[in-house]
Amino acid sequence: MAVHAERLVLANGLEQQVSVHRCRAEEARLPIGHHSAHIVVSEWMGYALLCESMFPSVAHIRDRYLREDGLMLPSHATLHAMPLSDELHWLSFSRFFSASLYGLDFRPAAAAAREHAWREPLVLAVDGSCELASSSLPLLHLNCRTASGLEPFHSLLRFSSIRSGSLMGLGLWFDVQFVIGDEDEHTLTLHTGPHHPSTHWEQVQCLAAEPIPVHMDESIEVEVSSAPHLHLPRAFSFEMKVRAGERELSKSFVLR
Repeated sequence: MAVHAERLVLANGLEQQVSVHRCRAEEARLPIGHHSAHIVVSEWMGYALLCESMFPSVAHIRDRYLREDGLMLPSHATLHAMPLSDELHWLSFSRFFSASLYGLDFRPAAAAAREHAWREPLVLAVDGSCELASSSLPLLHLNCRTASGLEPFHSLLRFSSIRSGSLMGLGLWFDVQFVIGDEDEHTLTLHTGPHHPSTHWEQVQCLAAEPIPVHMDESIEVEVSSAPHLHLPRAFSFEMKVRAGERELSKSFVLR
């Protein structure tokens, strides 16, 4: 990436304004004094905000070089959650294994195949018809100017189901804000949710292999715990428990 960046700088005659450093952010030694940068700009966000866990590297640069009155862009980030019922996806997968394929019976492998297919979060656009609540709720707020990094968090959310269906898991997406000025004089928000123009982040679906039924107007309780992975330095452990009445589905994922 650094090689391509250098070529672009030269091609556009910006070598007097832009310098490229081929190193990790934590190893960078910039030709400016500590706490003398006016702005730190970084597109550090991964799928579902947390994937790739790049923010700690940006925070290192911020703490080393950014002035006390400097700008962090983006300045704030919010991770959202929505209970999902993607029944067509579930049924099409199940029917594939319930049918006879070339005279062979694959039904004994259906449960294991479904568990394998959904053991990782799916980077997949969420169709509005799959949403089980009227609006998403925030799982995590991050102030990029003050946060020390992506730290463990625990959230408990309550939704009310807008219809009956099969509760399969959670949809995740995020917003980031670019706030300039003390009184939010100039604010720009980048949305990655399903009701906004699509981005390369799409949305992330965390689905369980076996759904649970939910009824219209029934309370849906979502409990999420997440923390940096113990063995994968750029990954997050993500555990969800979703309850409707006495019924519960739970699953653990790795956001990497």
